Amino acid sequence: MKKYLLTIILIVSTVLHMQAQTRSVSGKIIDKDGQGIPGVTIMEKNTSNGTATNTDGSFSLTLKNANATLVVSAIGYTAQEIAVGSQTSFNITLQADTKALDEIVVTALGVSKEKATLSYAVQTVKPAGITDSRDNNVVNSLSGQIAGAQITGSSGGVGSSARIILRGYTSLAGNNQPLFVIDGVPYDNSSNNVQGWGNGIDYGNAAADINPDDVASISVLKGPAATALYGSRGGNGVILITTKNGKGKKGLGLDYNFNIGFERPFVTPKFQNSYGQGWGGQFSWVDGAGGGVADGVDQSWGPKFEGQLIDQFHGQQQPWVAAPNNFRDFFETGVATTHNVAITSGGLKNHIRVGYTKFNHKGMMPNTDLERDVVTTNAGFKLSRRLSGTLTATYTATNSGNRPVIGYGSGSGGYSNPTNQFIWGGRQIDFVNHLKNNYANPDGSQKNWLGYYSDNPYWTLFKNTNSLSRDRVNGSATLTYALTDWLKVRGRVMNDFYREGRKQRVAKGTFDARREGRIFQQNYNVNEINQELAILGSKNLNSRFSVDFLVGANRMNRRTEWTSSTALALITADNYSFDNAKGETPVTTYNTTREIQSVFADATLLFDRSVSVGFSLRNDWNSTLPQTNQSFLYHSVRGSVVFTDLLSRVAEMPKWFTFGKLLVNYATAGAGGQPYQLQPTYVAESNTFRDVNLFRISNVIPNSNLKNELTTTTEIGTELQFFERRVGINVTYYRSKTENQIISLPVSRASGYGSAVINAGQIDNNGVEVQLSATPFKAKAEDGFQWDIQVNYARNRNSVVALDPSGQIETFQLGSFFGIITEARPGQPFGAILGRAQQRDDQGRIVVDANGRPLLTPTSELQVLGNATPEWTGGISNTFRYKGFDLNFLIDIRHGGDVFSGTNYYGHAAGQFEATGHNREDGFVVPNSVTESGQVNTVKILPQDYYGNLYGRHDEYVYDASFIKLRSLSLGYTFPTKWIKRLSLQKLRISFYGRNLWLIHSNIPNVDPETGFSSSGVNNIGFEYISTPSARTMGVRLNAKF
Repeated sequence: MKKYLLTIILIVSTVLHMQAQTRSVSGKIIDKDGQGIPGVTIMEKNTSNGTATNTDGSFSLTLKNANATLVVSAIGYTAQEIAVGSQTSFNITLQADTKALDEIVVTALGVSKEKATLSYAVQTVKPAGITDSRDNNVVNSLSGQIAGAQITGSSGGVGSSARIILRGYTSLAGNNQPLFVIDGVPYDNSSNNVQGWGNGIDYGNAAADINPDDVASISVLKGPAATALYGSRGGNGVILITTKNGKGKKGLGLDYNFNIGFERPFVTPKFQNSYGQGWGGQFSWVDGAGGGVADGVDQSWGPKFEGQLIDQFHGQQQPWVAAPNNFRDFFETGVATTHNVAITSGGLKNHIRVGYTKFNHKGMMPNTDLERDVVTTNAGFKLSRRLSGTLTATYTATNSGNRPVIGYGSGSGGYSNPTNQFIWGGRQIDFVNHLKNNYANPDGSQKNWLGYYSDNPYWTLFKNTNSLSRDRVNGSATLTYALTDWLKVRGRVMNDFYREGRKQRVAKGTFDARREGRIFQQNYNVNEINQELAILGSKNLNSRFSVDFLVGANRMNRRTEWTSSTALALITADNYSFDNAKGETPVTTYNTTREIQSVFADATLLFDRSVSVGFSLRNDWNSTLPQTNQSFLYHSVRGSVVFTDLLSRVAEMPKWFTFGKLLVNYATAGAGGQPYQLQPTYVAESNTFRDVNLFRISNVIPNSNLKNELTTTTEIGTELQFFERRVGINVTYYRSKTENQIISLPVSRASGYGSAVINAGQIDNNGVEVQLSATPFKAKAEDGFQWDIQVNYARNRNSVVALDPSGQIETFQLGSFFGIITEARPGQPFGAILGRAQQRDDQGRIVVDANGRPLLTPTSELQVLGNATPEWTGGISNTFRYKGFDLNFLIDIRHGGDVFSGTNYYGHAAGQFEATGHNREDGFVVPNSVTESGQVNTVKILPQDYYGNLYGRHDEYVYDASFIKLRSLSLGYTFPTKWIKRLSLQKLRISFYGRNLWLIHSNIPNVDPETGFSSSGVNNIGFEYISTPSARTMGVRLNAKF
């Protein structure tokens, strides 16, 4: 009996002991304000047993040991160790880690670091900055938010392109835009076939595919010291984007975002509405081609509007009255809608997020549209204690039935820009009522107010369409193996691939040299694969010293395939198959392959987390350079000191001085050339001989000794925080020099060639960037009133120091537009604008001829009229929060920089704009003018003679492009949790927003000073000509979390 009793006692004791060992604990992790902190890690010390807090900060964990200790940690908070003892319920308050400055930033190659320890300039942009007042192109959404960034949009058309430049232009002919990297994957941002003034179609920049709703963080690396590990491709800066994932989540979650924006033209020209189409005050319509009285004239120098009856294109003896709103009425209300849904699931070891986004955009220009579907997957998993991995993949399908034309857009080879009709046209034309539903005659021919060269804009938009379809897949697979607790090996494969098809249709009956119709089809494929292997380490050497390092290798292979097919005439109308082509259908192909092989290393030594010194090295072998020059090394050295930490050890620091850091670095960056610049190549001709394709030697002289471009940069900066970080300032000064520019130099046609590839040129940039933050009112409770201010300012001085030491090149032309050009000219900033000017005497007075008309400088003596580079840029953001409400507005500023306005130039030449309607009968004396003999001019000139003959008078239309804009405004409300719990909601927020709401200041009449021809290359800077106006957007956004 005793034996049985003893056995029972032993069994019961064992069970009780096991229960004690496997007991559960639970609780909540909160911050100092009592709010739950999601995603906090709770580990049982010295085991792999752990969990993470839910969205409200609660947790539950089954312990393995009787005498367990909990290790509680979260980014931005001081870690804690808590002995469990007999306690089963915990309410743990985490304290903010002031040394970490509450900010972890993503740096090169996706390595996260504390911002306080960095020795180079990095700026972050919060995801709300690109979603709350969104633009349809994520690049435009960054306007005013990054110190030193100059962002230019081409137009307000669907899918229009945008250009971003960090710290000024560095290359005469190469790429000047930063590299985009998404989840470690280099992301192509090409703007192919976005042409200039002479008839282009804006197919957008590839970074427009980025979905703002998937973005978790944005880090902007501006200088080579920060970007050296990206090699030659990071020389212009890097924009690092990390997408959302399920990490830190517990259980299943569902996010839904809805956005709808309504668009109307932001800035429109001011027209004169006193005089209509014609010449010399005369007009009568017969056929629109000269059969009547000045009816073939596309200008408004005709009769005054007095209601008299005149024969017009829409009927005989019609009242002669203005159509004052014909420009605004032509544009429809654009509508852009976005639906985004994401499912997340997470645990301590694995996490996943799957998202789908549907974007639809009906443009302001009639019959223009864009549709985008995006599917994303971001998963992380832990295969064992040491082995983990991540998978990211995004599929983006973009389709557009019609994209608008940009630029001047007429001529024998072009596709008409519909807005051109409002520059070259008649102020009496009511496009909507007389042409929209009547663009074709009963016999199918085109109906228009003009009978030649200029098409009915509705014919252009509904018959001559420019479609696009793009399928894009990008993603990565990463495996990481922890060799020790401080050393790991990471291998990853990254891919960015897209296939793009474009088709331009020109209907039979289109005017000028396209009356027989045309088809132009292009297929463009890009495939880039990066393979990378790296060893990463982070080791505490002792209680005061630590080191972070990485060493690795990368192989980048990029292939492009371009095929274009053309049909110059159609057999039957409205059939755009190449089987319907009349005559030959030339096919052109252009394929390239480029490879860069690299090794790299980076190390940072930290002392007390206060003093940091480091270096980076990278060597590239670039296939676009000759074998003897393929290898080039670049490097950086850097250092920083948190001097407030050091000073606090020897003296008591003022309580108002929270943090202070100094940094300095020196870095170099290289850049290779383009394929096919080393050896002679053959180029296919567009015609054939007896059905045999013809080829010719390229008209570009190659360079078998080509060298890499080289940029050298020095950076000095400081970061200061005051009053417990309620006031902060970050100042960075930089100097950079870019040498050995790779350019195509024009050569004499007598040589048989058009240009030669050479190394030449030096461009210097130096500037200062300032970021200021302040919290004038700080909330004392979660729902209390708080006011935050963010200010950024950047001043860049750009100079073309030299072009060619041998003296072969005195200037280098970047672009041109009807006699006015932009150049790189030694002694001038990049983008000097040159043209003809009015002759002036020593006192600056305009010299006129005997008829009172200004005399012009010779065409052989072009004058420097301005420069496209702004003097400084800035942004001011204010955010107010109170009891669930939040209000934000952003002021965007650009000071200096000039632009030649083709819109104003031709709008005045054609008698369309407001100024041309004054003094039509009486004339006027040119202000501040003198005769050739120096006498004060008293001779009047009629507006038709003054404006109608302004060709070559460029100086009058070069404007200071400074502006101040209310870039964005948003007002939102987050519903209290207690109101929405019954709906199974964790968060519900609604907001109203506006973008491009107010042009507070501008020196340019009739146009938005920010727009340009397009965003591609350097050949379009400094010019603008009317395209789809930029959009003023008003919208609503809804965010729900389940």
